[in-house]
Amino acid sequence: MADDNPTGFPPGHHHVLDGQRYCPIRRRPYVNKLGEAMALVDWESDCPDCGVAFVVSTRFSETPTRRRCGDCKNPRMVNPTKRKLWRQRYAIAQARRV
Repeated sequence: MADDNPTGFPPGHHHVLDGQRYCPIRRRPYVNKLGEAMALVDWESDCPDCGVAFVVSTRFSETPTRRRCGDCKNPRMVNPTKRKLWRQRYAIAQARRV
């Protein structure tokens, strides 16, 4: 028997964030670096700048937050996770100097 609903959401389900509509495409299993199994959902939306369709993945319990395609995203915006890692590495390097 084929799965009629591959996303796990009710038919017609979508999220609207600042007027931008995100529609779930599929749900897929994923195992993170710690070995924990979880579900990821692929969402499709249109870039508000150029109109090109793009796909963003989130955990099943989260809503998508990326608003632009890869070509239009802000290159100056720094990923907060990378900034945090940089600060941690910097602190370790400073501690080794002492």
